[in-house]
Amino acid sequence: MLEQVQKCNFAETIKRLLTRGVPYIGESTGSIIAGEDISAYKYWSEDRRENPPELENYNGMGLVDFLIRPHWNHPEKRQKYLRMTMENLEKLFEISQPIIYLNDNQLIRVEGDSFQIWQGKSS
Repeated sequence: MLEQVQKCNFAETIKRLLTRGVPYIGESTGSIIAGEDISAYKYWSEDRRENPPELENYNGMGLVDFLIRPHWNHPEKRQKYLRMTMENLEKLFEISQPIIYLNDNQLIRVEGDSFQIWQGKSS
């Protein structure tokens, strides 16, 4: 998804729309690419669809100054990310931006320079 965003300059389009009051809503990968630098995902991804060799850089859209790690409430995904984090711990410590782990019933609402994590009902 990031590769396509970069190819069509989607981030600039979204930023223009945001100044006009149009919200950006991203789920899963759509929330991940909202960050400035998503390079942590090259250490969290074993799947070439998530880590394509054609990707020139890991610059996200720069809509927020943190990284989102979605689907934290899925035990199998959480175990995979924890394992991959431990395998790449030194590289991940080089990442300076905060990482926010979200369950599927949570969202981050950003307004100006502040944000809130909202909790929905569990299913």
